[in-house]
Amino acid sequence: IYMRNEYQLDEQAFSNLFLINTVLIVLFQVVIVDLASKYSLFLSAAVGAFLVGFGMYLLILGSSYFLAIISCFIWTAGEILTFPILQTLLYNRAKDDSKATHMGLYQTVYAFANVTGPIIGSMAYQYRSGDGIWLLCGVMGIICLCVG
Repeated sequence: IYMRNEYQLDEQAFSNLFLINTVLIVLFQVVIVDLASKYSLFLSAAVGAFLVGFGMYLLILGSSYFLAIISCFIWTAGEILTFPILQTLLYNRAKDDSKATHMGLYQTVYAFANVTGPIIGSMAYQYRSGDGIWLLCGVMGIICLCVG
């Protein structure tokens, strides 16, 4: 909704952003995660969370399609770092007899977020500004980086 209202993107242009996201993940996830694994996994996940938040924050700085593409590159890099590394951190910290339970809970929380996120995000967008949502994403990214 935000991208249509603020960036005047039609469905095709918006779909292209998802295509860019998917292609970047397929092409670079293994390489980036392998490079990140040479450093602190916790710090790598924190940097990834920051990139997700920063990439989304960038959306409030303009309304050009080029900015949306740059934003997509940044938050996709964050996704690439964050999601697989968080799973690895969780798996490594769980006791041997509860690793499967922890991974199942992680997937449950992830699925719950995928279901409730759009609902809560739509409500927030309806009652607050879209810019406020992206600003909050940027602030949360900074918090994650500081904690990491």
